Amino acid sequence: MDIGIIGLENTGKTTIFNALTGLSVEVTSYSLKDSKPNTAVVKLKDQRIDYLNSIFQPEKLKYATMNITDMPAISEEERENWGTKVVEFAKNIDVILEIVRYFNREDVIYRFPEPDPLRDILTLDSEIMFS
Repeated sequence: MDIGIIGLENTGKTTIFNALTGLSVEVTSYSLKDSKPNTAVVKLKDQRIDYLNSIFQPEKLKYATMNITDMPAISEEERENWGTKVVEFAKNIDVILEIVRYFNREDVIYRFPEPDPLRDILTLDSEIMFS
């Protein structure tokens, strides 16, 4: 399964990516113009598989995997091209995980004065629909 993480800048996409993958990718304010997506393959360990493995002891044990990609953010100046890039990006994924901001921290720059998850969802969805 391929999962793509998208969202506006400084919403926590890379933090979620790190939590899902167990990696420690640097969390910075990066955008589409100066960054490439972070990608990782995550093994989905399953106790049922482990149990069957202990009984049958096959030569090879293979867990299911999940590919997770953290797409660079949409910044205000990149809005024209972002939707097109997401549509291109989405051709190769099974699930789009939209991350929206619902926290308020003065040390994290944000394009709006206050977090509003509904506004951010509508912004993301309209960018994708109109591209």
